[in-house]
Amino acid sequence: MEPDAVRAPGYPLFLSLLIDQITFSELAKVTSIQALASTTVVLITYFVCAQLVSWWLAIAVSFFVAISPHLINANVYILTESMATFVLMVFTVGVVCAAKRRSLFFWFLVGAFLGVCALVRPAFQYFPPLLACFLFFQFEKRAAWRYALSMVLGFLALMLPWVLRNIAVLGQMSDPHLMINFLHHGMYPSFVYGGDSTTFGFPYRYDPDSHVIAQSVSSVLKHIFSSVLSDPLLYLRWYFCEKPAFLWSWSIVQGAGDAFVYPVLKSPYVESVLFQITHAISAWTHLPSVILALIGSVVVWLPCSKACFREHSLLIVRVFSLLIVYYTALHMIGAPFPRYSVPFRPLMYIMSAVGLWATLSAVGVWRLNWVNRRNRGS
Repeated sequence: MEPDAVRAPGYPLFLSLLIDQITFSELAKVTSIQALASTTVVLITYFVCAQLVSWWLAIAVSFFVAISPHLINANVYILTESMATFVLMVFTVGVVCAAKRRSLFFWFLVGAFLGVCALVRPAFQYFPPLLACFLFFQFEKRAAWRYALSMVLGFLALMLPWVLRNIAVLGQMSDPHLMINFLHHGMYPSFVYGGDSTTFGFPYRYDPDSHVIAQSVSSVLKHIFSSVLSDPLLYLRWYFCEKPAFLWSWSIVQGAGDAFVYPVLKSPYVESVLFQITHAISAWTHLPSVILALIGSVVVWLPCSKACFREHSLLIVRVFSLLIVYYTALHMIGAPFPRYSVPFRPLMYIMSAVGLWATLSAVGVWRLNWVNRRNRGS
């Protein structure tokens, strides 16, 4: 086999520390550690959320994270979802500490945690420049330079060795097939080829021109542009409306459906009444949670948000909002498979709590103003 850079090294490195050979006991060791990391995510979620909203709302958010079928099922698969969720939540802890302490060390850690995220999921690698620009919006110029530089150095400390390895081995910073597949797999409206529902989820496998389209990044872009010109409304709806909806939707597209990536022989979601109840709760509340998270991601940028959150809390939620908007926009360009949003479930629930908290605060302020006007009138 020739070396490549198609797979980010984070998760394979994690597996190499635990697995000597592929046996049931070795794989059980991996899934056990993933389950432990997933449990830790629940505790981290409470810690982070409690910095932003009331303790009772933080407990509710932790409950939804704890019962999430997608997060629970992720632990039994040898896939990046479980690890990506954990390192992303560790990143949120770094953001909380950096916002409260205003320390160069903590901003360095924020960058380092982002580096770990990018080594597990390459989609994170373009976020540091955006975060650095945000720091200039949030702080005065001198402080922004110091924080941004510390954050970028932390990111490069983790990411640069992998980039240098790719340059030395491949002669380029990353494998172009990553971007080719990302763009190619996301170019088919509604994830079907030619309107044929039987191709759902894997339209590129049925496209006879796939091998020509996927020759290079430029060939994919050329085909996308020609497709958009042939039917602008269809592709505008796909890229700007359907893609975000798919990304944050409930059911896995490329997989067994619902909360399952691969088919399973047995599952407590089939055999246990308790798990079926928690599954129903998660499914019923998923869309309201996404809507509240959207509200939260928008409200934190409005002037009225200063009345709802303390200064350091506002910094935290704006970083979270920026990350969610960035991640959504990135997958509007490429393939928005719902599985890619699974690591963001805890952050989504946190931002839904932020949206609910901001809404309740706004209602409270409106009611107080209404009472004051009524008293003055009488």
